Amino acid sequence: MDNPKMPPPKYRALMLRTCKVVNGALVSPSPDAGGFVWPRKGYVECPDWNPRAECGNGLHGLLWGEGEPGVWEMDGAWMVCAVDAREIMTVERKIKVPRAWVVFVGDRVTAYDYMRARDTVARSGYASTLTGGDGSTLTGGDASTLTGGNRSTLTGGYASTLTGGDGSTLTGGDGSTLIFRWWDGVDCRYRVAAFEVDGVTVLPGVKYRCERGALVVVPA
Repeated sequence: MDNPKMPPPKYRALMLRTCKVVNGALVSPSPDAGGFVWPRKGYVECPDWNPRAECGNGLHGLLWGEGEPGVWEMDGAWMVCAVDAREIMTVERKIKVPRAWVVFVGDRVTAYDYMRARDTVARSGYASTLTGGDGSTLTGGDASTLTGGNRSTLTGGYASTLTGGDGSTLTGGDGSTLIFRWWDGVDCRYRVAAFEVDGVTVLPGVKYRCERGALVVVPA
């Protein structure tokens, strides 16, 4: 297996999860995971990734330790993973990703301490990490991470990462990333399209939607 490098810092987020410790191995506590074993450090990839916004077919956890994990091993190993914010799919109150980089394994207290010490954006006073369900309206400042379900309206400032489901409207500042999950009715599957707010082809402060993979301006 190739071991790709972590995403650049502006796209990097931290995901918290737990594992059972079985004869020294870190095993996913979910019965649906089929005994999937996580490394103690480094790159890990989901073998059956599917970007549908539903449990399964991904590596699951809590973005910045916030949300509802579902299956959780309170007395097991607490793991912090670096993930690519552009690949995050929101599933109820947790996330799933196709790949991750394990950066820390410890107990509950040390894992949270590790994560807080590196969450400089979320603690800076101008950024926020907001997650909403279908029909959400979320607004964040510069360098925010906003994730909404279908038909959401997300607005972020400079260098934000906005991820919306099918039919969502996203507005970002300079240097932001707009990520849309849209339903392909022809192939009957969800697809993901990402666009950079570069000030030339994609403009800051403009409302956009994704229609069959193409970026469309939403009339004022």
